[in-house]
Amino acid sequence: MPAADTAAQYRYTPDEQSFVDTWLTAVIHGAPDTIRAGLTDLQRRTQADELMLTTMIHDFLARERSYALVAEEFDLSSDGS
Repeated sequence: MPAADTAAQYRYTPDEQSFVDTWLTAVIHGAPDTIRAGLTDLQRRTQADELMLTTMIHDFLARERSYALVAEEFDLSSDGS
């Protein structure tokens, strides 16, 4: 995954931009409480038994922190309980 400044310089073709715009409508992002609300809404709408998350963050430590923030927001522990 490229760094944010590198990715920001990329110029999409019209087809790529259309794809990205559509894809972004399903992305949940923001502060922990916003993520909680979005994931809770997604679970309610889909009746999913579990959710799997991925983050699109170049920096490993920042990516790790984003998962920790979600776990903290949902009161999850690292042992899966």
